[in-house]
Amino acid sequence: MNLHSLNLSNNRLVSLPLPLGNLKQLRYLNLSCNHLPDLPISIIDLSSLQHLDLHRNQLRELPADIQLLALRYLDISCNQITALPTTLRHITDSLQIFKMTDNPIESPPTHVCVRGLMHIVKWMEGLEKHGSDPHLLSISRDASLARRKGKRHSTSSRSFIDNSQPAGENGVLNLDEVTNRINSSLRVVESPSLLAKNDVSHHYNGAPLSLSLFKETLFFSPKNK
Repeated sequence: MNLHSLNLSNNRLVSLPLPLGNLKQLRYLNLSCNHLPDLPISIIDLSSLQHLDLHRNQLRELPADIQLLALRYLDISCNQITALPTTLRHITDSLQIFKMTDNPIESPPTHVCVRGLMHIVKWMEGLEKHGSDPHLLSISRDASLARRKGKRHSTSSRSFIDNSQPAGENGVLNLDEVTNRINSSLRVVESPSLLAKNDVSHHYNGAPLSLSLFKETLFFSPKNK
């Protein structure tokens, strides 16, 4: 059959006949505004199909072999699709218009989908290469680097305080001893604000002390050992 265009929109269809794939010359297919929960596998046999309108159905997924179609136009908006098949990236050479709004898509994530088809393709390529969301891998690497930097900064900050002097009686420093020791240590520091805020506690030879920073004043109080 030499049918080139077929419009089945607004017919409340819930399924499509398998012989649909026999329409080898079909270029335009409009299945919009029906109640289709899925597509027959034979749809990938429409080797001449260029325009496929599937919007406003109840589709939950696309055929995994959709890359076999040389589509120029694909509209899957207003469906129930949660994930795009990674094979979709193989039709980007021919695909000119791709509509996917109003779907509960989780894969690719929203921040990728809103940036367009090319970013979706890059995400899919990264997924195939790394086996997981490349964006999450990047976040993980950044977090690991930040933790390492934070650890080095914390070690450097503690070095400003002299911990070599012995503690007071019973290993506990009184307030005067703490004040003298800290004042002596802070002579190498231009401003108390240079001390890291996360250095909230230091141990002086077994005598833990709590540290709080308020503007330019340091307050120390002994903890119960």
